[in-house]
Amino acid sequence: MRNKNNEFILALIKQTNNDDINWIIVDHKIDLPHEEKITSKIYKTTILEKSFRLYEFQYKHYVDEDEWLWNQRKRLELIDESNDRLYEFDYNYSLNDLFDAVSRKTSGVDDFLDDFLN
Repeated sequence: MRNKNNEFILALIKQTNNDDINWIIVDHKIDLPHEEKITSKIYKTTILEKSFRLYEFQYKHYVDEDEWLWNQRKRLELIDESNDRLYEFDYNYSLNDLFDAVSRKTSGVDDFLDDFLN
């Protein structure tokens, strides 16, 4: 069965790596449950007049009633003009690759390395 969400994330990775999609770092206030906290920059892009937000967050994973560990994940969301979440894409491991591509592109590290090594 075709998984459009996975296809979309893979296309985002490819187009981000090819500089067909540009991401920016934003300072959004995001309402999260108290068991979650953002641990990265927040990235945003607009595609076909739709805005998307990507970030890394930690969440409490309970192993017992009073015992928990912090786990880390990436989250991709479709957002409205007020930066409120309209839709959250299901988590899959491709989000790690997308996050890596986006953070690398927005950091400017590739340009720095090219300049430094030449």
